[in-house]
Amino acid sequence: MKISDMNIRILVQKSVTIIDSIGNHINAWEDYYSCHASAFTKSMGESDGAGHTEVNEAVDFNARYSSEMAGISADRYRIIFNGKIYNIKAVDFMGFKNRSVRIYAEREKKSGSDGKT
Repeated sequence: MKISDMNIRILVQKSVTIIDSIGNHINAWEDYYSCHASAFTKSMGESDGAGHTEVNEAVDFNARYSSEMAGISADRYRIIFNGKIYNIKAVDFMGFKNRSVRIYAEREKKSGSDGKT
């Protein structure tokens, strides 16, 4: 892994539960960790479902290992890259050598959110 290949910035967000003033539990996203990474387009396929065509964009992100990256998982985290939301499908700690982390992600299909919350 060459450090010069890590020329993009990603933001990892964590799913949290917030309790509002009247006691309702609301799911929200909060910024968790930002780092440099490299991104590789894994696939950009199209599927025709229910009479329309959808583009499926899968991307692999490679980042340096850190204590913050060690805590991420596919079920409570997502990535913001270039203003787009990517849902994490899997996290690979590359043999648990504590050097790098590969994150397999897929672009969120329909999002009313800008990735802030």
